[in-house]
Amino acid sequence: MDNTSLKYLSKYYAKRDYKKFYFFYKRSEYFVLKTSFIIIFLIIIFTFFSFQNNSEYFFTILICSILIPLKSLTSIYFSVLRAIEKFYLYMSLSLILRPVFLIIIIIIVNVFSLLNIDSKNYLILNTSVYLLIIFIIKHFLKNQLSFREYSKDFDFKLSWLLIPFYIFLIQLVKLFTISMNNILINFYEGLSAISLFSVALSISNIVGFALSTINIILAPKISALYHSSKKKDLQVNLRFIAKVNLIFGSLVALLILKYGEFFLKIYDHKMVDSYPLILVLIIGQLFHVFCGSVTYMMIMTKLEKYAAMTAVISAVLNILMNLIFIPIYGIIGCCIASTISTIFYNLISSVIISRKLKLNTTILAIIKN
Repeated sequence: MDNTSLKYLSKYYAKRDYKKFYFFYKRSEYFVLKTSFIIIFLIIIFTFFSFQNNSEYFFTILICSILIPLKSLTSIYFSVLRAIEKFYLYMSLSLILRPVFLIIIIIIVNVFSLLNIDSKNYLILNTSVYLLIIFIIKHFLKNQLSFREYSKDFDFKLSWLLIPFYIFLIQLVKLFTISMNNILINFYEGLSAISLFSVALSISNIVGFALSTINIILAPKISALYHSSKKKDLQVNLRFIAKVNLIFGSLVALLILKYGEFFLKIYDHKMVDSYPLILVLIIGQLFHVFCGSVTYMMIMTKLEKYAAMTAVISAVLNILMNLIFIPIYGIIGCCIASTISTIFYNLISSVIISRKLKLNTTILAIIKN
């Protein structure tokens, strides 16, 4: 729902359609609150009957469930901040202030020995931090967005429910693929192989760090420019980002290739065995970086269905190749399968964007106008 809100709120804000902006913002807020409380109710019922003889587990899970509406609301408010291009506040709260607040509170609690920091108390402190962030954002939005009270009789569109479904499907497929990779590696190679694969995957993902950072700013801009019929301006932005991706992606990949084995030895000699896996996974990550923000391009425009279909097909392809490659090549077979499925997803997505939107997200945009 946060990505759906980001898409529509950016669109309405760019068009100065404040009535729809206000309606969708309030509707998203109401939707995540309602669904979150339904989930909490189901969790409480389940945990009550499952842990009725262990109150410690019950109260810990109960406190943890309270984070569901808080995190959901925070995600919606973050989308609003990104849509109105208040990136400094979004970055400050999400990446700096939240962990800093939490660390400061824990230090104060430890210094004065107010209470023991176990899992339950940590969740309570985390809840207080989220409440503080929500209060800051709501106060800011109240002063920043001077909406008059619009009527609530605005027509609800079916697409506002379909698009979150497609985005949910994309995210679900990603989680399913990661889980299936781990299950198949554990089945054929054992538990220790999962650690090697996880380390290799985490290190290779650093190649896409610049692209992930850019997407924070790019996603709302894609929606705003596309829905304002400013495709030329959007292509200019995509061309600039392609240059950034080419430079940073290549530089990080070269650093990992040159010094990756050295840092793995410093961390743990056993982890050196993951270096060949990194070499294979980096190929897929570089292809992902060089293709650009294909997922956000499809989600933020009108191609959510294509993004979901491509994600499902690439996940099925990944599982089938794992079943073939892992028994033959071992853990590196999973890396080959992941790399091929990554290349497939990004290649097909780039072609779809090029044909449907007449836009180029890849590094070829640098040389091709």
